[in-house]
Amino acid sequence: MRLLRELQFLANATRPNIAFAINRLASYTANLSIQHISTLKHILRYLAGTKTYGIRYTANPSQSNLFHGYMDVAYGNLDECRSTTGYVFITGSGTITWQSKKQLTVALSSTEAEYVALSEAV
Repeated sequence: MRLLRELQFLANATRPNIAFAINRLASYTANLSIQHISTLKHILRYLAGTKTYGIRYTANPSQSNLFHGYMDVAYGNLDECRSTTGYVFITGSGTITWQSKKQLTVALSSTEAEYVALSEAV
C-alpha cells in the first residue's frame, strides 16, 4: 500500500511519535483488515491535528558542547524471538538521530541482546 510506505518515510524521517504504530501497520500490508484500516484513519486524523508540532532546536550556551547517547533493548519474547533495539542521540536542546528496530539475529541471552544493541547504536 503506497500510503503506508509514504507514512513510514514520514515517521522515520520526521515524526518519531507515530513511527511505532506505522511500522506495526506496515507489517500487515499484505493482509489489511478493517481494524487496520480503522487504525490507519486514526493516525491520519492525529497527523491532521498535529501539523504544527515539531522538534525545536535552540541555542543553549551551557549545553552547546554536550552530546548524549542513550540505548535500550527489549529482549525477545516467545511470540517474537528477536529483540528490539532503541537508541537516541541528543545535542543541545534536541534529538539529532534515533532509531527503534528489531535485531537481525536472535539473541540467546539478554546480555547478548544488549551487546548487539550497543553495537547498532555505535
